[in-house]
Amino acid sequence: MKDVLAIIPAWERSLDGKSPYVRPFLGRPLIAHSISHALGAAVISHIVVATQDLETAAVANALGVQVVGNRSGSGENLESAILRILEASEHDPDVVVVLDGRAPLRDSSDIDGVLALLERERADSVFSSVLIPGPIWRRGSGPGDNLASEQDADQPAGELLRETGSIYAFKPAILRGTGRFLGGRIAAYYMDQLDALVVRDQREFDLAAELAAHRLRSRPPEGIHRIRLIVFDFDGVMTDNRVLVHQDGSESVACNRGDGLGIGLLKKAGLAMLVLSKETNPVVTARCRKLNLEVIQGCEEKLKTLRQLASERGLTSSEIAYVGNDLNDLECLEWVGLPIGVSDAVPEVLRVARAVTHKPGGHGAVREVADWFLNARRSST
Repeated sequence: MKDVLAIIPAWERSLDGKSPYVRPFLGRPLIAHSISHALGAAVISHIVVATQDLETAAVANALGVQVVGNRSGSGENLESAILRILEASEHDPDVVVVLDGRAPLRDSSDIDGVLALLERERADSVFSSVLIPGPIWRRGSGPGDNLASEQDADQPAGELLRETGSIYAFKPAILRGTGRFLGGRIAAYYMDQLDALVVRDQREFDLAAELAAHRLRSRPPEGIHRIRLIVFDFDGVMTDNRVLVHQDGSESVACNRGDGLGIGLLKKAGLAMLVLSKETNPVVTARCRKLNLEVIQGCEEKLKTLRQLASERGLTSSEIAYVGNDLNDLECLEWVGLPIGVSDAVPEVLRVARAVTHKPGGHGAVREVADWFLNARRSST
């Protein structure tokens, strides 16, 4: 295959009636993940994002990817829209790959696998699929029809596959001749059901974000070597987010000794840190004083304060890590170079975090973050 064109449609507006493609997912717009999948594939020659959404187009342009316009009309199906793009394109590719822009959990290797299958099987088209384990039952079309097992059919059912919509690959002649992506000799590329997930609603978006966060716990965060300042939220990060109220109205919180040790090790390693808290509470002051840790309390506009700190210290956002757990941390998490969420953070935080701890806040999450940085420094020496 000399020329492979990847087309990423970004037309749907399924989440709250808005374009889902620019919503933050692991710290990047959703569409950026599909673009990265295509960029990372070994055999893709050219990439096109199809959209009329200006924000989505801006993301694609920032990644150096060509943008083409929307469907010509609301009644136009996906195949017809892709065919129109092909006919208007200066490229005459050997193979076209269509990637759903709402599938953030696939991998570049899946794209290479689809194209390898196309060539190995001498197929004309390939679709990504998942196996449906049996036993399978089928309901008739009429209201009084009985359920029937596939095993009762005259012919054995064989493997049952579901077309995922995540990846299609086909020779252009197939689409031109049939008006469909699939035709001629068809092959099926198997994917894990979760890898193939296409986010079509809020529930699936949250599921994908939680799954991706779980996967992030198994590997060190990218960009950790660039970080010069770590900023911690206090409640829910250095504590378990509970507060004990005593009879006299005073409050106390539970902290983890391992977190304190991790802070001490980071200080010995020379990494700058501070606590940025919305609360004004003596317990925060006391804990930070014990750890000899800089603290800013009563901060109603965290991002504004963080930007000012960065300017004063000559830091860019890419040199700052922020560890948070709740909604008031979102702006900072979206701005910094390394957004980190604790494992029990709210879904909105997990959605934008590029790294997620195994342990929850107040139960060793800070020590875990410390270990990431300490191990990264040891591996670089």
